[in-house]
Amino acid sequence: MKGKLSGSYPLDNSAIIHLAARQKNYTNGFRIVVTMRETVCMETLQKAVNRITLRFPTVIAGIRRDFFQYHVVPNKVPPRVRKEQKCLAPMTEKEIESCAFRVLCSGNRIVTEIFHSLADGYGGMVVTNALVAEYLKLKHSVPVPVTEMTPDVDCNAEKEELSDDYFTYAGKKAKAPKHRNVYQLPKNQESDYTVRVDTKVYQADAILNAAHHYGVTATTLLTAVMAASVMEMQNRYQAEERRKKAVQVMVPVNLRKLFPSRTLRNFSLYALCCMEPQDENRSFEELLGSIGDQLAEQTAKEYMETAIAMNTRAARFPLYQAVPLSLKCIILRLAHRIFGECNSCISISNLGVISLPAAMEIFIESIDFMLTPRTRSPYNCGVVTFHGKISINFSRLCKNPYLEEVFFNKLESVLEI
Repeated sequence: MKGKLSGSYPLDNSAIIHLAARQKNYTNGFRIVVTMRETVCMETLQKAVNRITLRFPTVIAGIRRDFFQYHVVPNKVPPRVRKEQKCLAPMTEKEIESCAFRVLCSGNRIVTEIFHSLADGYGGMVVTNALVAEYLKLKHSVPVPVTEMTPDVDCNAEKEELSDDYFTYAGKKAKAPKHRNVYQLPKNQESDYTVRVDTKVYQADAILNAAHHYGVTATTLLTAVMAASVMEMQNRYQAEERRKKAVQVMVPVNLRKLFPSRTLRNFSLYALCCMEPQDENRSFEELLGSIGDQLAEQTAKEYMETAIAMNTRAARFPLYQAVPLSLKCIILRLAHRIFGECNSCISISNLGVISLPAAMEIFIESIDFMLTPRTRSPYNCGVVTFHGKISINFSRLCKNPYLEEVFFNKLESVLEI
């Protein structure tokens, strides 16, 4: 596991693309907001950070480079808790090198912001839960039991948590996803890189009942509503019928649901759900069926084994290891521009249901999950369910919430079944 730098870990297989795509005003990350039922004590929160830092060496960490590769370097000095700042402000190169894991607080909110090269949403959620659990132990002597989502911080990190499981579970055959140039939402973004967030909360039962009515999952339902909403946006801004493009929504997939992995590093890929311009004339039930079929196919274990094999193929060649890092980044940056965000118009990332020990839940009002808006279009969407409520968080760089209005209107009409 150890890299060339003392006490470091090689960057996981998917992480380098986030570093290659980084720009002065863009760092691909995510934000988790835990809203407590009381005002947060910053001093106690700092003590909690101090307690958990060494426990999560691949998440509370910086990223440094040598001539050939990047390394995850665990923080020996705990990061300083800061007052909540602009949402998902870009991380500087210096910040990424020192610690690409932020802890912020304001009023009754505990906030973590994590550079995607360190972890995916699952890993970030586990570390955030551990932080909140430790805070409650220090503040209220709450006896929080050890669970998958609230690990023991009094022991060392387990080997399985530090593993790069893309290599562990790669299939023998590699298959590249189909790439296509799809519709992109208009930018209309302002120059100050202010990330605005619009959040709407629904009763989980309302969305689950609607999904069950149509015979689909909640993720399928939300993805279909998103695709239809983006298509409506295209109708508003693209007058010529013949120039309409397909709409493609990226749905991140937590691979731990398919493979027995316990890693806290990145271990997710994605499905691409497509809606063709002619699909506008189909009923919503037909659109749901199409999106559901696409998700079922692309989230099957066999499909993901080939996708993982494709993602790890280059790294398995000895020649790749000998290529200077600067050249690797140039190639990956170009690939990201051509095949990455061009291949979809928005992500809808569903963290699923967050289950915490009852001793913790009584202190927590809500949990929210936000993604950095994309570089080519000004939106992204994060979804999380906690304590019977589904929180849908749109993050955007543009001034006006046009897409959110369309999405929530469509969703609410679907819920009126």
